[in-house]
Amino acid sequence: ELNPTFLFMWKGTRVEDEPNYHCHEHLELCYIQSGTGKHRIGDTIYEVKEGDLLVINEGVYHQSLAGEHKTPVAEFYVGLTDLNLAGLGRNHFPLPGNCPVFRTEGELQRKLSKLCMAMEAEQELCRIGRYYMMKTYAMQMLLLLLPLHTAQTAPFFLLPFYPYGLLPQNLLLLLRLLP
Repeated sequence: ELNPTFLFMWKGTRVEDEPNYHCHEHLELCYIQSGTGKHRIGDTIYEVKEGDLLVINEGVYHQSLAGEHKTPVAEFYVGLTDLNLAGLGRNHFPLPGNCPVFRTEGELQRKLSKLCMAMEAEQELCRIGRYYMMKTYAMQMLLLLLPLHTAQTAPFFLLPFYPYGLLPQNLLLLLRLLP
């Protein structure tokens, strides 16, 4: 079911290695807003750069590393729980080729950047309904990662939406219309 609980968002600039190699009982998204660095996820160290989106599933050990040059890396984190997609474990999002790093560019990168800025602004405003806006933005991030094709090529866990005419493109539109 694509109805996660929004936990948090955090934005920071990293110039040193994260002190602990750790895991969580929730799904974590990490969008690299600027800079270059490394992330140790599981047994692999990934080079990351501006526009990369890391999906860290529940129970996966990870650590943000500053890299050799210790250049600042602006990271934007979102935490979600209660994500239950058919055929996948709790708080697990499908990873193409088992790679947790989504390399984004062009329109997708612009949309993800815009969602991060919207979440940041929403966090600062502290308006009534903030939780639901943050949840909606986080869900849009997840939906942008899914292939936006027809029902024949869509991910199996979205198929329950199709009888109601809610193709992934329509789901995105619906989420943008929420208050």
